[in-house]
Amino acid sequence: MEKLRRIITGEVDEGQSRIVADEWISPFNRAGISLFPLWGVAKLPVQMPLTGLENAQNAQGLGVVRTAVGVLPPNKLVRSDDDGGIAFDSEGFHQTDSVDIAFVVSGTVTLSVPGEPDTDVHAGESIIQNGALHAWRNLTDKDVVILWVWIKGKRKPGQ
Repeated sequence: MEKLRRIITGEVDEGQSRIVADEWISPFNRAGISLFPLWGVAKLPVQMPLTGLENAQNAQGLGVVRTAVGVLPPNKLVRSDDDGGIAFDSEGFHQTDSVDIAFVVSGTVTLSVPGEPDTDVHAGESIIQNGALHAWRNLTDKDVVILWVWIKGKRKPGQ
């Protein structure tokens, strides 16, 4: 997948609802996954009404809420080649200070959590990662497409 269409609505011109962007976006690479940035915000609550474009620009950053469509190539372990502040070990295990909501759009991804059996997650299924140590693997011969939503979190003191 080389491009993904993103349509953004907003309110402009004294409250008139409009399509403010209809564009094809390119991915950026993070940890071996091609991520298509969809939307994000730097702080909550979101100020309404929005023109729409300001939040699309926060999708790649380290905002409070970010969404992206990710494409994990065949026979690939998610591993840091651009760590983005996340420490990966040699097996691809990492954890984030966020709640990560993942919905598998197509393919099958294998979720590994230390001390647990590997879990295959198929198209139409979802994963909610609550800051746990985990790794993602595509053990198939086809791309896996995942819709991700990241919500920034804060660990309890001492964790």
